[in-house]
Amino acid sequence: MSRRVGSARAWKTRSIRSEYFIIYLSIAAGSARVKPLGATGNVPIAVWAWYATVVSTGPTPVDPSPAGGASELPTANTASIVETEADPPPIVLIVAATLRRAEETPKLAALMEKTSGTVTLRSTVDPQAATIRFLRGRVRVERGIAPDAQVTIATDLNRMSDEDAPKPKVTGALTHLRLALTAGKVLDPPTGTWQEEAARFWASVGHHPGAPTGLRVVCRDDHHELTLGAIPAQYEIHGSAHRLAALFSGSTVFGEELLAGHLYGVGSLRHTAELTGSSLAYMMGR
Repeated sequence: MSRRVGSARAWKTRSIRSEYFIIYLSIAAGSARVKPLGATGNVPIAVWAWYATVVSTGPTPVDPSPAGGASELPTANTASIVETEADPPPIVLIVAATLRRAEETPKLAALMEKTSGTVTLRSTVDPQAATIRFLRGRVRVERGIAPDAQVTIATDLNRMSDEDAPKPKVTGALTHLRLALTAGKVLDPPTGTWQEEAARFWASVGHHPGAPTGLRVVCRDDHHELTLGAIPAQYEIHGSAHRLAALFSGSTVFGEELLAGHLYGVGSLRHTAELTGSSLAYMMGR
């Protein structure tokens, strides 16, 4: 079962009161900076930066005409067979984004096109759920638990990106084995190395006007590093290879990873907020 679907805790913060946004703005107006996170004293700063991004209208819009001529942003897959309901909730967007990534692998794309059946993915720790309808040539993602689902996958969505993620409970697999196997494959599309995923992430978000001009990424496992954009980099992210790959493939949200101590950031509050919002949008395929 997929670790790619990502943590869904992040989007719940949309209900946070706007007073956090005001607090963040008052701090960001000064010269405060975010140190490597992990110490308790740094948590409030990260919280404000995170809440500010989510409570506001999201990350800074992308400039469609960056300096230097034509846009370098990757082209969206306009031929995708994956669709969503109107005004979809975040869990639907996250699942749809995962399926569209699976489409990039020809074998998985072919598998989705010839599959028929209904699969529900639900959380075991909260009410989040999404239904995937494979319609032979079209895939539709909807909110909630469908009463006609032939296969149901139940798991802790908040821990999907953990190295020791809990094994999901699958019902209906005995009678719909092929459908269950297909769902398991397309919900866990291939990912590259953390360096490859970081380059892909940066190509998507690095042109945002509010993004740092350069990003230095350091793997704490082997001390390998990668600098994207301008040198010297305005912002740094440190973490294990697993956590870096999870972030840059859209499985986790930057602010959440900082608060949990899974990743460490060095840079300004404004860039922390921008990268958090960008990672959330990236997770939802926006």
